[in-house]
Amino acid sequence: MTPEQLALCLEEGFGSLEPPRLDELAAADTYYVDKEFVDAVKDKRWQDLRPMRLYVGDYSEICLLAPKAYQYYLPAYLHALIDKAGDGFNLLGVLDSLWYEDLDGELLYGRASMRERWGDRMALLIDQQKKCIAHLLVESLNRTDDRFMGEHSEALRIEYMLKKFWDAWL
Repeated sequence: MTPEQLALCLEEGFGSLEPPRLDELAAADTYYVDKEFVDAVKDKRWQDLRPMRLYVGDYSEICLLAPKAYQYYLPAYLHALIDKAGDGFNLLGVLDSLWYEDLDGELLYGRASMRERWGDRMALLIDQQKKCIAHLLVESLNRTDDRFMGEHSEALRIEYMLKKFWDAWL
């Protein structure tokens, strides 16, 4: 997909979502989301969070969001990844949120809650949204060639995630 097609896919798939309430931001096992993130996003729609670096302290915030907040803010992170410049800033957090295992099949960060949180999030996403995510993963893979980094390779992680789950929406 072209960058324009990816942006349109995100808008069509996620554009009608309503923002979560502030008390719906944090995942149950994280208890909080950084105050700076909350202050930056509380009055904005996900479409207004561009460029992401102006609003998000780092990529990890996406991993702390409760399912409804995740569904709502995920397209802002994905939109930032349409341009390769966003990869270094957002890709790691997005990948951590889109699959709960590392390349060895071990739970990310050794936490069982990662699988449960992932399942809760995926249950909210509709097929159209999953299709956008899958296509964005393919585009990120096409421009990422760091396989020589072994277990730290984003390309190998994306290939693994596609094979395990996301290929179904291509």
